[in-house]
Amino acid sequence: MEVNNVYLLGGVSSNRLSAMPAQVEMDHFSISQLQTYLNCPASYYYSYVEKLDWEFQPADMVFGKICHQVIAEFHQTPMTKEEMVVEFERRWGKAVDETTNLRFRSLDDRQLATRGKQLAELYYDQYNSLVPEDVEMFFEIPLLDLATGEFGEQVVQGRIDLIADSTVYEIKTSSRSLNQSDADNSLQLTFYAWAYQYLYSKPAKELKIVNLVKTKEPKIQALSTRRNLSDFTKLYHLMTGTIRAIQQDVFYPNPLSRYGCEGCPFQNACGKEGLSERKEESDNRQT
Repeated sequence: MEVNNVYLLGGVSSNRLSAMPAQVEMDHFSISQLQTYLNCPASYYYSYVEKLDWEFQPADMVFGKICHQVIAEFHQTPMTKEEMVVEFERRWGKAVDETTNLRFRSLDDRQLATRGKQLAELYYDQYNSLVPEDVEMFFEIPLLDLATGEFGEQVVQGRIDLIADSTVYEIKTSSRSLNQSDADNSLQLTFYAWAYQYLYSKPAKELKIVNLVKTKEPKIQALSTRRNLSDFTKLYHLMTGTIRAIQQDVFYPNPLSRYGCEGCPFQNACGKEGLSERKEESDNRQT
């Protein structure tokens, strides 16, 4: 088998995939879609093709979303440290009361509330003087290899968490500290840096992950990194290869995904009928 700059996805080469007619229509692509497919193609199918409701809402994911919202509001609207803490407390309490099928893992709602308030205080102390250029900046750009000028077929959408002093920030929550390789290999940061360079016609001065670590003693960790054109070319080929696989209906479960099958919000749908049976039923309904 000849392999020459060919990306293998689900056992099918991207060269073969590009020659096949599309089976799944897409109007745009995003980093969330890419990461979902790479984590588990079956999960992508349930979420983006069949569009099933999640069977439960992971509390850690809801916690992270609320932290993002509070930090974005902090940078957009002046507030004191106390106001920031109160805003987190309000949003978290509302989410706990109103979110159906909220599933907790190692920390319960009170523990997450306490750590969220502590992290809000820490974030205020460390980033109160930061002057943002843009917050939660939405973009929609063509899929483009910045090194070669080669265009893909899809439009790409995303939202950069924070830009300040020409530095691109990814803000995330985690149950552990990260290491330098986490920052250097972050697809999210590569995606942000690629979009920034396209939009501003210059590379970002720096890329930073701000990690809100919700351990027993909460802390905020900042890691810096950079990207170059070769990183963007790799991202381009990864996105185009993944898009081809999706369009050609290449979906399969991955039991070695990040949280495993037990942490998947489509566990029952996948486990009871299996992906192939559900896809066959869906295909029959469409025809």
